[in-house]
Amino acid sequence: MNNLNLITYFIALYEEGSFTRAAERLSLSQPALSMAISKLEKDIGVQLFVKKGRKLLFTSQGKRLYDVSKESYSNMQDVIASLKDEAQGKLGTIDIGYIYTLGTHFIPALLRDFRLSMEERRIDYKCYVGSTRALIKGLIDGKHDIVFSSSVEEVEDIEFIPIYKERLVLVVPTNHRLADKKIIDLASIKEDRHIFYDKNSGIRPLIDRLFKQAGIMPNIDFEIEDDSCVAGLVASGLGVAVMPDIPILATMDVRKIPLTEEYQKRQIYIAKNRSRRLPAVAAEFYEFALTKDMNFLTADI
Repeated sequence: MNNLNLITYFIALYEEGSFTRAAERLSLSQPALSMAISKLEKDIGVQLFVKKGRKLLFTSQGKRLYDVSKESYSNMQDVIASLKDEAQGKLGTIDIGYIYTLGTHFIPALLRDFRLSMEERRIDYKCYVGSTRALIKGLIDGKHDIVFSSSVEEVEDIEFIPIYKERLVLVVPTNHRLADKKIIDLASIKEDRHIFYDKNSGIRPLIDRLFKQAGIMPNIDFEIEDDSCVAGLVASGLGVAVMPDIPILATMDVRKIPLTEEYQKRQIYIAKNRSRRLPAVAAEFYEFALTKDMNFLTADI
C-alpha cells in the first residue's frame, strides 16, 4: 500500500471522525482501515489521534497532517481533472511556430477559424515567429507542436506536408526604372544591386535556385532574415528584392511587380515531429489546418 492511499484514508478518517463511517466511505472493512492508519502512524513516527470512548481526538500532529494533506490532495485532484480535460481535448495549449511572412494573414485567419470551431473550449495559443531552421530545431527539441515553414531536407522524424503557396514578386523602389512594369523576369534585374534573405531563411535556397536557373549571378549587398527589413531596405533605395507578396508591402514606399510564371510560387508546409504524439487539441488543430480550404488566401495566385 503506497503512502498516497494511506493519506487518502487518513483524510477520510479525519473528516468522518469515525472508523465505521470512514470505512463505508472508502468501501473498506474497518480492520483494513485500522491497519492502514496504524501503518501510517508507524511510518511517520507520531501519534495522530487518541480514542476517547467512541470519539476520535486528533493530536496537533494529526491536525497538521490533515491540513497539509487536504490542500495537497485538492491540488492534486485539480491537476488530475485538468489532465483528463486536456486528454479529452476540452482544454490545452497549442505551441505553433511559423515563418515571418505568415504572421499578417495566413496564421491569424487560420487561428480565427479554428477558435470559432472550438466553441467554448479553453485553449491557449503560444505563437513563435522565426526562420525555418530555427523553427524546425524547435520542433525537434519539443518547443513547438506544429510549424508552418519551408521544408528542410534530411531532417529525421519531421514530416512536411504542403499546405499553402505564396506568390513571389519583385519589389523595387518607387522611382526604379522598372517600377511601372506589369510583369517581369529575373533577366531584367541581373545588373541591379540585390537584397537577399540570409542563409538561415527557408526561402533562401529557393531564391538561389531561381537565379541559378536563370543563369544570373546576383550582386548581393544585404542579407536579411526579416521580411519587413528586406522591404525597408528596398524602400530606402538600397536595392531590389524577390520576396513573398505579403500585405505589409502595401503600406511601404515600394512597387511590387509579378514575376513570370516559372518564378512566381513558393510552397509552404505544415510540419510535425513523427516521434512525438501531439496533445489532443494540437492534433485537432493539425487536422483542421490540413482540411481547411485555403482558397480565400490563394485566390490571386
